[in-house]
Amino acid sequence: MHIPGWFLAACGSATLASCGQPLGEYELETIQLTAEAPLPEGVRAPIYGRYLKVELSSETSLTAIADTIDGVYAHADFCPFSDPYSLTTFGPFSSDNVDLQVPSFAEPLQRGPDGKFHYNVFIVPKHPMPNVTYSKAARERETYDIGSNGRDVCLMIDAPGYDIIKSKSGLIRIPYEQIAASLSSGL
Repeated sequence: MHIPGWFLAACGSATLASCGQPLGEYELETIQLTAEAPLPEGVRAPIYGRYLKVELSSETSLTAIADTIDGVYAHADFCPFSDPYSLTTFGPFSSDNVDLQVPSFAEPLQRGPDGKFHYNVFIVPKHPMPNVTYSKAARERETYDIGSNGRDVCLMIDAPGYDIIKSKSGLIRIPYEQIAASLSSGL
């Protein structure tokens, strides 16, 4: 059976079109405990009172690739990363906490003095948090405490879509030692 060349080219183009946009590699700059975190536009969530603020840098500008992605989200899990919804996570935000989940609505990011783009992601350190009122569904989620189990946390930025190969960043590893030191700083 002979398959025409035009058919093979069309199939190859369709396959490439279903590949996601690479979202870059990110470096862990610092982590610190904070009492407040911005919320993405339209998100209703309780005020948790304690967040692990993760500061990242990258050569990738999420606003520069806004025409190829509709939205971006930060997800965290214990390493190795297997469940993107394991840890309550908010972001990504710019370094001045502007919501970037819909990059086409955000002002274009500017490179920092080091020539890189800077981002913040906020992770709720445990579930459930004391003195927080949860919905029934949220109460039923699996409990976790990133400060007491000795495991590194892995973070990833991804974009939703129907691509066969998902749009995602490389994994960012947050060492447990840095997590424990940040969490012991107070609040």
